[in-house]
This record gives sequence, structure tokens and C-alpha cells, in this order.
Amino acid sequence: MRRISTLAIPCAGICLVLVAALVPAAEADQKLGPGHARYEVALRWHASRWTLDGSERISFENTRSHTIRAVWLRLWPNGQASCRRPLITVEIVSGGQAGPSAAACTARKVMLRRELTPGSRAAIRLRFSERVPLGNESYGHVPGGPALLGNALPILAVTDRTGTHLEPYSRLGEAAYSLTSSWRVKLDLRRGLTAATTGTQTGTGSPSSGLRRLRFAAPKARDFELAIGRLHTRTTKAGGVRIRFLDMLPRGSATSKLRREVLASARTTLLADEQRFGPYGAPELDIVQTPTIDAAGMEYPEIVFVEMTDSSAGADSWRKTAALTAHEIAHQWFYGLVGDNQWREPFLDESFATFVSGFPSHPCKPGHPLAGYPTSVRLTSTMGFFDHHPSGDYYGGLYGGGACALRDLRSGFGPVRFDAFLRHWVDTHRYGVATIPEFVSAIRAAAPSGFDVDGYLRASRL
Repeated sequence: MRRISTLAIPCAGICLVLVAALVPAAEADQKLGPGHARYEVALRWHASRWTLDGSERISFENTRSHTIRAVWLRLWPNGQASCRRPLITVEIVSGGQAGPSAAACTARKVMLRRELTPGSRAAIRLRFSERVPLGNESYGHVPGGPALLGNALPILAVTDRTGTHLEPYSRLGEAAYSLTSSWRVKLDLRRGLTAATTGTQTGTGSPSSGLRRLRFAAPKARDFELAIGRLHTRTTKAGGVRIRFLDMLPRGSATSKLRREVLASARTTLLADEQRFGPYGAPELDIVQTPTIDAAGMEYPEIVFVEMTDSSAGADSWRKTAALTAHEIAHQWFYGLVGDNQWREPFLDESFATFVSGFPSHPCKPGHPLAGYPTSVRLTSTMGFFDHHPSGDYYGGLYGGGACALRDLRSGFGPVRFDAFLRHWVDTHRYGVATIPEFVSAIRAAAPSGFDVDGYLRASRL
């Protein structure tokens, strides 16, 4: 859940202009790839310069039906910059050669050292350096807050039956599309600093005087994200899940109250979501406070960023803070576990998270979930559409209207049948990727006798 005002500047030099943001596949192939990736990452954070240096070894399997000769990396920080002055630069060290850039320098092709036949594995090594800009985006920093490193790490692009997905950065929403992978990360940072991350901390060390080395592991995560700062940490448990709230708020009774309220609310939310949709699937969830972030919150696997101040537990603010946190926690199922292409099918994560959490609130007209919105606004619309139309079409139409469409489906199915249907949807797509056509097929298969599926789809613009 994000909105920023900076537009990506068009590529220059060796960057490619891609039609429909796809590199076509040789022929239809239902399998996604490259898959079964293992990321081994070493990072060093330079707090005084707001820069991150790192190296990655990415090993992967050709899970598709054809020999592959190249892979693509997504370099999302460059979506906030330009090709002339990128925020992240990458050097391929071994396993392949750097090819051209694409999608306003948010993608880089890597020509593999050897052809990779189906079922075989390969690995590439790379070095990268990036600078974190001043600003209230999910990749940025503001005074009094941590460095937010959302989508900071180079990650493999996904190829499916339609081709390799190189969708552009979205100025309004998200554009991520990745497969569940294994992550092992080392982070060197100055003593006194703390990191919130995807996964869990597995060890510590002292590489040199004044530095700490933290080790993290996330065996099943779509992405790996971080926030770094002088963070206060408070924890609670929700069943077998440890919930951490990390903040940089001033000491005082208001802050103490907020910490208690956030953890209690998050615990209640996570347990309720587990009861509805099945296990959370990881041992830890980090909730990171930031004084400001555009659109107030952002979700990632096993970590969320939420805008809060020490007054956010007050009578005038708490309801929104709790609901916003619940929305981001709902994304742990609807994006984290049940993945989707967030640029092409944002309905599958934002509408679902809004339906589950009730936030942002939106009035529903039964049977007409998109009442009042132009006919061009559809629940199948991409971020390419929403980025070029009023933001109300996105937040009201997709978030709110999409949630209303799911309420209509629950009404038509009946609560018991619908809840079982949605639980089955999560179970069958856990750690995988879902699509809208699959959701429509699931509706048809589960619909009770007498439910007009085609009428529902027309009314919902699906």
C-alpha cells in the first residue's frame, strides 16, 4: 500500500523500450521460472552516507520446459531515479555477463555463462552499491525515522507462459512479482543500530571494531526487506509467532501506550487471520514504525512499515492506526503467501487485504461494487491504468470497490461456503502465484446452485 509522487525518468543509452513490459517466451509454457532460488547476501550499511553495499550469490533452477540462456534482475530502487543517476548499480562478478538494461533501468539482463537445460541449476554472483534517498517512500529515509529499504536487493524477474515480466515501476502502487525463495543474509552495521528484516536473526558477530554482523534466514520468502536505525524493540507472541514492534519514538507514557496497543492489536489480528486463512507460515513478524510514509503503510513478506507518531494511540488516531496495521498484516496472506503480479493484477492483493481488514473503509452498494466509477475502471485493471488516472480510481475503485465485490461474493455464496472457499484459495496457492483467471475459475467451481456467476462477474467488472 503505497503512493509516491516521483515518476521514473525514461531510460537512455543502452536501455530498451519494451512493448507491454514483456520479453516474449518462445512458446506457451505454464511453468514459472527461474525457480527454487537461493539468495546468499552480504551487506554493509554506511549510516553516515545512507548507502548500502553488498554482494549476492543467486543460485536457481531452470524450472521451465526450454533451455534458457539468460535471466533478468529487477533493480527496483532505480524506479525512483533515472538511468543517468541511478540509485543502485550492479556488477556481474561470475556466472554470466551483464546485458542491456530495460524498464527505466529497473531491470538488467544477465547472459549466463552456459545454457541451462530444464531441471539444471546455475548461479550468478554480483556486487551492488546503492544510496537511499531522503524521502518518505518505502525506499528512503526521513528525519527521526529508520532507513526503509523496501525492494532494495536485486531479485530475479519471473518468466511465465507470456514471457519474462519487466513491468515498469509504479508511482502509485506496487509492481513486484517474485517467486518464493530461500534467503540467507549477513548485515554489517555500526554498533548501536538495529535491523528489522524479513525472516529471523540466526546469529551475531564482530567483523571489526565498532561493527556488528547480524545473520538472518528466511527459508520461504518472496522478497527480503530491511529497515535500519536506532530502533527500540518490544515483542509479544501470537501462538508460535513472535511479533516485534520496532520504533524510534521518544520516551514517555504516550509511546509506552502505543507500543502496548500495537502489539496487542497485531496479536489479535494475526490470530484471527490464521483462524480464517491458515498458518502465517513464518516464526516472526516485524512491524516497523516510521514518522511518515506515503500512503501510510507498506507490506512485505514478514515485515511491514506503518506510519505512526507517539500520539497514534490517542482517541483520535488509534482506530486508523490499528486498521492500517491490520491491512498490512492481511497482506502476509494476500501477497506474502498467495503471490501475484502486483502490477498486472493488484486486485488479488489490495482488494483482498482491504476486504479482510476493512481498511480503508468504503461504502458498498450491494450488487454494484464499482457504482459511481467510470466504466473504464475495472478490477482487472493494471497499475499502468491506475498510474494514469485519478488516484481515487485506485484507492476507491480497486481497494474499496474490490472489497465490495468480495462482500457481494460472500453474500451470494453464504458466509460458511465463502469462508471455506477463501480458505481453500489460500491453501491451494500457498507459496505460489495466483491469477485473476484462476480466481474466476475457482468461483465457478465453488458457486452454489442458483448463483449467477456471469452476472456477478459483469457487475464486478472482473
